[in-house]
Amino acid sequence: MKQHRRGDWNTVVYAAENDVWRQKRNGVRDLMPPEARAFANTILESETWQHGPVEVRFHSKGHGSYAHVHHSERYISLSRLQLHTAIVVHELAHMACPPHEGHGRLFRAAYLELCEEHLPVYAPKLARALAARGVSL
Repeated sequence: MKQHRRGDWNTVVYAAENDVWRQKRNGVRDLMPPEARAFANTILESETWQHGPVEVRFHSKGHGSYAHVHHSERYISLSRLQLHTAIVVHELAHMACPPHEGHGRLFRAAYLELCEEHLPVYAPKLARALAARGVSL
């Protein structure tokens, strides 16, 4: 199994996501902001979400979506420029992990768990794409 340095996880996870996003019938659908908020709320209100409240915000600036945790402030900010179901799940997976986890093992486990529940077509494709890039799950 290929060894990755901690800083490499961003590259590996993003590359695996891009591998899946390029496939047809990948289980991902584009969203408008109201749909993205509704989809995020479905996850946040599910019985399996045990990670506390998360505010959902949107931005139109040039950078991508991100998750923010600082003291009592917990939110995801979703880019209107690239908005689909997998990005919502990706950012919420960050909220299910300790701060500073990045795209490490705990993040990947949370991400795949959320995908299995809320994006069942996407989940196995993502798992295979990560494994193909040498990531142990």
